[in-house]
Amino acid sequence: MLELQQVAIITGKDNREGSQELVLVLACRNQDRAKIAGEKLLRKYNNKNLLIETITLDTSDSSSVLNAAKVIETRYKHVNYLFCNAGIMSISGLDWKGIVNGILKHPLEFVGGTEALVQNVGLQTKEGLGLVFATNFFGHYLLLEFDKNDIQHVRGKKPYESSKFITDQISVVLDKQILKEKKIRSFVVEPGNVATNILSGIASQLFIGFVYSAFLLVRLVFGIFRLTVTPWNGSYGAFYAATENEQKLDGSLKYNTCCTRLGSLFVDPQPIKTNKKLASYLVDELDQLVAYTTGNSE
Repeated sequence: MLELQQVAIITGKDNREGSQELVLVLACRNQDRAKIAGEKLLRKYNNKNLLIETITLDTSDSSSVLNAAKVIETRYKHVNYLFCNAGIMSISGLDWKGIVNGILKHPLEFVGGTEALVQNVGLQTKEGLGLVFATNFFGHYLLLEFDKNDIQHVRGKKPYESSKFITDQISVVLDKQILKEKKIRSFVVEPGNVATNILSGIASQLFIGFVYSAFLLVRLVFGIFRLTVTPWNGSYGAFYAATENEQKLDGSLKYNTCCTRLGSLFVDPQPIKTNKKLASYLVDELDQLVAYTTGNSE
């Protein structure tokens, strides 16, 4: 069992972390991609005190999540940071009507939203859970292994936004109530709008390059701070939450990653709009779902 000073687990893959006496665990569905990302980090930082390991984790598959939890519990004495970074937005195409409408009626808001994208609906995991709900939220909730109408938004038109809304509601409850007894903190971080490979399956590289350039131009001209553009910039909020003095952080705030016109990074904390009754209801529903997927339901 490893007993190094710091253990950081990142679901999905990330390109920022690296510090002395750190075990960085990339928990990913695709081990080949995880190993490639790890090798890039080692080449970039060349830090003898940085150890990178990989764990197989598919947050859309409950059995994979539980197996990963067992590996983590066996291999590491403690975990200092858990970055719940894994997520998907399943897109079938571009909504040209929405694009034209957004550009003409509210261009600044349009740039930072998902109005231009047609999201796939009705997608489910092999266990019958909403795919986006399971991947973006429930898999991470299950990973924590707590003993304890359509919340999965399978039929809704915006499953990605729904999973983010649930994350906001639950995170506040985790920080203020459920995890408080164990002295564990939970924070929501918003990466801003990042030009990733999310369009790779439906658009050409030329178009993706155009979107990237457009983001930079709009940020420069209009000063839209949420256009962080690059994954490196987008990860700054998580870096901030992990390294800032814990006493200065508030679980009822969302830490929005922002970028100035010329690329300087900063964090803009904003209150999370919560509904206590809804949050309590969601916790009950999620705990029942945990019991069902793990076979512990009565």
